[in-house]
Amino acid sequence: METPLTFLAWLVLIGAILAAVWLAGAWHLSNRIRHRVLEPAIRRGSRPLEVLEVESDRVTLGVLPETGPRRHWRQEGLWGLRWPEGYAQAGRILHLTSRQVTRRLHLLNGDLAPGTRVTLTSFAFPDDPGDAFGLSVQPLRYDSPLGRFPAWLTPGSRSTWVIFVHGKRAAPPSRALRTYPLLKVAADLGFPGLVISYRNDLEAEPAPDGLHWYGLTEWEDLEGAARHALESGAGGLILAGYSMGGCVIMSFLRRSNLARSVQGVILDSPVLDLEATLKFAARNQGYPRLFYDAAKALARTRFGIPWQELNYLRDTGHLHAPTLVFHGGADALVPLRTSQLLSRSRPDLVRCVEVPGATHGRVWNLDPDRYEEITREFLESVASG
Repeated sequence: METPLTFLAWLVLIGAILAAVWLAGAWHLSNRIRHRVLEPAIRRGSRPLEVLEVESDRVTLGVLPETGPRRHWRQEGLWGLRWPEGYAQAGRILHLTSRQVTRRLHLLNGDLAPGTRVTLTSFAFPDDPGDAFGLSVQPLRYDSPLGRFPAWLTPGSRSTWVIFVHGKRAAPPSRALRTYPLLKVAADLGFPGLVISYRNDLEAEPAPDGLHWYGLTEWEDLEGAARHALESGAGGLILAGYSMGGCVIMSFLRRSNLARSVQGVILDSPVLDLEATLKFAARNQGYPRLFYDAAKALARTRFGIPWQELNYLRDTGHLHAPTLVFHGGADALVPLRTSQLLSRSRPDLVRCVEVPGATHGRVWNLDPDRYEEITREFLESVASG
């Protein structure tokens, strides 16, 4: 005759099941950290909209089944409109329903007709800054410990160069489109602009392990670009970084012998503390804190992530130049709080501009005029200072 399980045995069994669930969840989340954070980003398929009507100054876009649940097409601001044969800018919303939107239209190149499938993107300019702004662009290569890396140079009359560092987007300089609004502002003021690449970008050398390390290794590629600029006649440098590009810049300022050549820093939606960023994202995605804490420990053990070294807020003494930070109040990927902490830790140098309603990397899109005015004033003050 079988003996029924005692109460204690039931407790042990339930505890074992819960522990297995906890371990499985933590293991799954640690895998996501590797795939979604350390591995280079793979360009995802577009989420198209259909052109329903088009006039000279307005376009009506309709939702398709493959548009997906994201409601980016309903958000105010200035956005890019991409299709295989052309590019346009979609601006102020004129009419909005649950299935379509009518916006101001500024056609940049190509023809747009009803029935065309387009992608609404935060990149408001075509790939080529020559097409976008009429800028002269010189392709070049600079040296890094891993090899020679591609870059673009827009000439200017000033002695201070602006170096642009894109975010986590495995791309050649021609696709580092986040930099374009600032590139145009810098060019209008006469600053030479250097749009660089770093390891694991397309057309650039891969890292030996094929992974991103959020500044721990990529700073050497930025140092190569800085050395190229200085050897080419730059009297000083301004560094502008987006998202992951922000921590590449912070690591360079902490580690490079060339950091003293930096006269100013501009950061947009920067990753300043990877652990805080992942905890914030995990909470937004509904992961219990218990899972996240275990996943963080597993990621440290399995992949060797040095969390403390990836916290650029724990010591901001390496900051020595005026720093301008933009961050969106609706950023669900990188917490606004980290940019606020940077500003509070160095109020003598850092100004944080918060933009309510802006999601990750979309600060310029919501108010281009204000963004560019603040940037213009900052660049002028740095150059004169």
